[in-house]
Amino acid sequence: PDRRVLGVLIPAVEAAVKATKSKRIGVIATTGTVASQAFVHEIHKFDPTIEVFQNAAPLLVPLIENDGQKYAGPIIVDYLKPLLDQNIDTLVLGCTHYPLAKELISGCVGKNITLISQDEVVPASLKSYLHRHPEIEFQLSQTASHQFLVTDLSDTTENLAATIMGHNIG
Repeated sequence: PDRRVLGVLIPAVEAAVKATKSKRIGVIATTGTVASQAFVHEIHKFDPTIEVFQNAAPLLVPLIENDGQKYAGPIIVDYLKPLLDQNIDTLVLGCTHYPLAKELISGCVGKNITLISQDEVVPASLKSYLHRHPEIEFQLSQTASHQFLVTDLSDTTENLAATIMGHNIG
C-alpha cells in the first residue's frame, strides 16, 4: 500500500491512441491479456470509436525465453495475419517480452504500420511522471538493492535477464 507501481498498459495505450490515423489498432499479446480485454477497455476510455483487433500469441514468450527467435518468423507471421487483414495502422506489442522480438515483428508488419513497443513508451512515461512529481525523489532509497525472483532459474533465465538488464544479475 505504500508503494506506487507504474504499469506498462497505459503508456502503450496512450501512444497507440495518439499514433493511429485510421482508428484501427491491433494488439498482439498473451492469451490471458487478450482474454482480459484490458487493452480494448483502456483504448476505449480514450476514444470509444477506435476499433481494436487482438490476437493471442501464446508461443512467443517461450520462444523468446529459450532463444528460439530463429524459429519465430513463421509463427509471428501467422499471429499477425488476422490483424493485418483488418487493415490496422498501429500495432501494440502487448507483452513485456515482445520488445525482444521487435525487429522480427517490425519486418513482418512493414513500414506503414506504427509499432508501439513498451520498451520505448514506458521509460518516457516514467521520466515524465518523475519530472511532474519531484517529491518522489525524497521517498526513494539511493542505496536500494535489487532482488529478482523467478520460478525457473536456469542458464537460459540468467542469460535472458542479463540481456534485458544489460548486465549479469547473479
